[in-house]
Amino acid sequence: MEEADQLQSHLRRALGNLSLLSPEATTQSILVELSIAGTPAQILEEFKDIVASLPAQFRVEIVDAYESTSVLFLLRMSQPAHLRLSSTLDFRTIEKIYGASLMRPASLPVLVAKENVRPSPQM
Repeated sequence: MEEADQLQSHLRRALGNLSLLSPEATTQSILVELSIAGTPAQILEEFKDIVASLPAQFRVEIVDAYESTSVLFLLRMSQPAHLRLSSTLDFRTIEKIYGASLMRPASLPVLVAKENVRPSPQM
């Protein structure tokens, strides 16, 4: 019985904390992977322009882009955008997500190989 009370207490606290979250954290988005063939620099610029020109109700954010045998985009989009674009674009849905990234770029360590470190100036 004591475990059930603890669980209920934890659930109450967790549910109570939902009201403290920012609207962004409670808004559901969908993370997708999209691959586009072409010259990476050109594809990146053209795709940025396309995303910027989308209507406001179709929120699409380029989370990251990588060069591979094509240009691989990670996109975060609203549900209306996902519904509309899934019928015209061939992308892979990764998962429904809430809130911002848990790993901010500023909090990630930058790893540098020893041969890429500049020698400190000698005085």
